[in-house]
Amino acid sequence: MKNWLVLAGIVCLAAELGYAQTDSPKRGGHPAPHLYAVEARIDPEAYRNVRIIEVLKGDMVRLETDELLHFIGVNSPECQKTSKRYGDSKITGIPEVVLEVMGNEVIQFTRRLVENKYVCIEFDVQQRDQYGILQGYVFLPEEDIFVNAELIRQGYSSGVIAAPNERYQAEFSDLYKEAKQRSQGIWRQWQRE
Repeated sequence: MKNWLVLAGIVCLAAELGYAQTDSPKRGGHPAPHLYAVEARIDPEAYRNVRIIEVLKGDMVRLETDELLHFIGVNSPECQKTSKRYGDSKITGIPEVVLEVMGNEVIQFTRRLVENKYVCIEFDVQQRDQYGILQGYVFLPEEDIFVNAELIRQGYSSGVIAAPNERYQAEFSDLYKEAKQRSQGIWRQWQRE
C-alpha cells in the first residue's frame, strides 16, 4: 500500500511541476514544450531573403538563422545508414548500398544548387513538422529556380505527398514520372521495372 501512495505522490508532483503531457492547460496539465514551437505561426516575411549555410541531406538544409528546413514534397535517398534508408530499401527493392550512392549524389547536386545562396521560402498549411523543423517551398529568385521542383525534375528526388502541404503536389507528381521515364539523375543508376 505504501508503494502505491509513493507512486501516486510522484505522479501528482510531476503534474504540478508541469510534466503532464496533456495538450491543453484546461485538462489540468501544461502543453509539452515542443508543442509551442510547432503550433506557433511564423512570420513569412522573415524568410523572403534568407541564406542557406549548409546542406544536411538532399532534402534538408540549415539556414543562416540556424533553423533546419525540409523541402516540402521532396524525398531523397539517405546516404547515412538509418532506419529510413533500410525501410526505403525494403519498399523499393533498391539495395541499401545503392541508396547510399544515390543519397551522396543528391547531396552534391543540392549543394551546387543552393549552398551559400539566398533563397525565398514559401510556406503552406503546416509550417513546421512534429519536430519543429521548418517545411517550405524554396525559390532561388536570382536564378528563377523553384528548388523543390528542380530536385524532382532533374531526377534527384521522388515527389511525395506531404499532407496537408499539397499546393504543388500535381506538379511534383508529373515531374517525378517524367524524370523516371528519362532515367534522369539518380534514376539512371537504378530503374525498377
